[in-house]
Amino acid sequence: MKLARFRIPLRLFGWKITERNRFRLEITVIVLLKLILLYTAKRLWFSEPVAHHMRVEPQRIEQQFFGPSADKPHSVTGAPS
Repeated sequence: MKLARFRIPLRLFGWKITERNRFRLEITVIVLLKLILLYTAKRLWFSEPVAHHMRVEPQRIEQQFFGPSADKPHSVTGAPS
């Protein structure tokens, strides 16, 4: 004897949600939630600094990345002439 499985048709905004459409809906909702969480994290942790007095001028950042300026000649001591 086989038990009958009753499937209740789900409706969302007047659309009948089948198994295939339900999978698409779940994936879409998950992707949207992830995008919202990523945007929130970006705005919280990677936006402008809250303390405006903690800014660094671009020249200091360039010096840190690229080393001393190439405009100044370096003196080499002990080089044979």
